[in-house]
Amino acid sequence: MTLPSRVFRRVRAAGWLILAGSIPRSEVGAGWMEQLLDHADLSKPVYWLETDSDPVEGSEFLNEIEELIEASIDPTPIDRAGWENAGLLLLPGRGGATGWIKPDTTVRLLACMQTGGTLAAFGSPAAAFGEILPVAAGTLSPGLGWLPGSVILTEEGPTVQDTAIRSWLRGPEKRYALRLAEASVLALGPEREVEVWGNPPPGLTLGSAWSRA
Repeated sequence: MTLPSRVFRRVRAAGWLILAGSIPRSEVGAGWMEQLLDHADLSKPVYWLETDSDPVEGSEFLNEIEELIEASIDPTPIDRAGWENAGLLLLPGRGGATGWIKPDTTVRLLACMQTGGTLAAFGSPAAAFGEILPVAAGTLSPGLGWLPGSVILTEEGPTVQDTAIRSWLRGPEKRYALRLAEASVLALGPEREVEVWGNPPPGLTLGSAWSRA
């Protein structure tokens, strides 16, 4: 049996990395919203980060978080200063994953986690944290690489049956595909903790090299 902590290696930092298949609807998110807040440093600000130049009003999910922490959270443009000091950084599933793969953004995201901030990515932004990113059917590009050896698949992208993904999984290195359905959540802690929230749980497809380990 392959232990989850062996598979789900992640970038070293003091904060939690939480990956979800989508921004949950009210009836879906209620089960794990308090878990999300329990993993965050709420003595620091909470930011809802937007890659679009014209931020829109947050979802019902955001409104419920505001009620729980008894504070207002305004959508924050990604180019605004200060969000790297967040105790909880929320990356919503608007726009494509490639918008998060920029050197200056990567440095600031890592700075947030290195100081103990929790980073939670929903939908397409979650896919950006894999080693590779499926940008279209049959096409892969480099991801942020925060989960070495991974490709992260969300509802918005291709499946593990994609020819490019299947070919990549057959490579000589230990690789895997992580499937995040709409209500699936994978939470990875700084001490190699692995937690699964939501239903259904995340799906996992191990590459060929794992059978030779």
